[in-house]
Amino acid sequence: MWYGYLADLVVFVHVLYVGYVVLGQLAVIVAAPFRWGWARNPWFRFTHLGAIGYVAYEAVAGVRCPLTVWE
Repeated sequence: MWYGYLADLVVFVHVLYVGYVVLGQLAVIVAAPFRWGWARNPWFRFTHLGAIGYVAYEAVAGVRCPLTVWE
């Protein structure tokens, strides 16, 4: 019964992760010409770079995304 809720939670986390990678990159591109300070925040930049790096590692190593497997 509660497996459905856990599956929905995993999908929700997966959508948030993908959104952070894609929309974060778009936000950096848009913010750069305007020199908005939040786009230069080291916490944002390093976590975003780490998220991209993890996805790139999975693609190069042929590893399936754990969130996709769990879904």
